[in-house]
Amino acid sequence: LTSVLGGVAESGVDYSSIGFVGDTSLTVANTTSIVQSALGDSNIAVMFSYASSHDTEDGADIDENWNYSGEVEGVSDHYLVYTIRETDMQNTSGANTAAPAFTSWYNGLTDAEKALPIFIMSHRPLHDRRDDNAGAATWYSVISAAAETSDIVFFWAHNHTGESSVDTAAYYVAKDGTESFTVYNGDTVVPNFTYMNAGYINANNQNPARKGVATTVQITADSLIFQDYDSSGEYSGTYAHNVTVAREFADQEV
Repeated sequence: LTSVLGGVAESGVDYSSIGFVGDTSLTVANTTSIVQSALGDSNIAVMFSYASSHDTEDGADIDENWNYSGEVEGVSDHYLVYTIRETDMQNTSGANTAAPAFTSWYNGLTDAEKALPIFIMSHRPLHDRRDDNAGAATWYSVISAAAETSDIVFFWAHNHTGESSVDTAAYYVAKDGTESFTVYNGDTVVPNFTYMNAGYINANNQNPARKGVATTVQITADSLIFQDYDSSGEYSGTYAHNVTVAREFADQEV
């Protein structure tokens, strides 16, 4: 983690927050301290989605940086972040409650807020590979509805991408109507939002696939620029997703 963040910092990336989608194998306090030290910024916002199977804290041990689910408050005036609790993607009962809550949150946004990029952080993905995300179809439905009027990016993890599998068909799925993936219930969907693996921070460096890689997002007035980084700086190896995505709903007056 320290070496990858060093690669980000040395590249001169202008960042306002760092997000994790689970399996840090560290406490929230440990991870936050490592991030702030590596970047030389004690004020950087560090965000977490709900604890997953390899995290060392559960919902009973939270601090001000820990997010159960919902909107992350006070991150930036230029984007919104929404985190999904792992169990609310893992099973249908959780999704049936949490997904409508997302819709209610979204419907409560102002037009100016809906014009901002919305980043959704979920430990478990929407696509089906491990048969352990039964709530995915429900979440896909509500996220797709919101993406009709906002630019949405869905970041996922969980599958240990870079070890035994690279999730080739779903590693990066563009929202241009030409790409698809299969959700838990077997339906093949063509997303109207950007869908991508968030990266894989691992002590075994970059081999194979994407070990030791993080993804950054630069927000401009009309686009989102994604760039992968490893300990050496910009990463363009196997399964890198260095892409520019147009902000379809950006309000040029905001």
